[in-house]
Amino acid sequence: MDIIDIGGIIADFVRVGYNAAVKDYDPPQDKLRQSEVKKWLKFRNIDFKAFKDLEKKGLIHARKGGAANSPLYYSKVEIQKAFATMRLNRLMITNELNYERRKDD
Repeated sequence: MDIIDIGGIIADFVRVGYNAAVKDYDPPQDKLRQSEVKKWLKFRNIDFKAFKDLEKKGLIHARKGGAANSPLYYSKVEIQKAFATMRLNRLMITNELNYERRKDD
């Protein structure tokens, strides 16, 4: 793992922390309507297919508002946390595989 990877991990989790603070101080800011998800993901350079995969795995959940005809909402914090964790896991797995290859050489 090099310094760029560590910096990326730190940046991911700083974003998660920032969004968690926003959620605590202004809860409506954390809500993302289902119809806005693709646009928000595109703005964040996040793959929609990966979002759907994380949703299928149960790491991201849609929630319904309190009113009868309320739209489905997603939590920005939950989305950021799921992607940050996915990237960290991917980096750890990749690094372990690289370590195993070096050990065999």
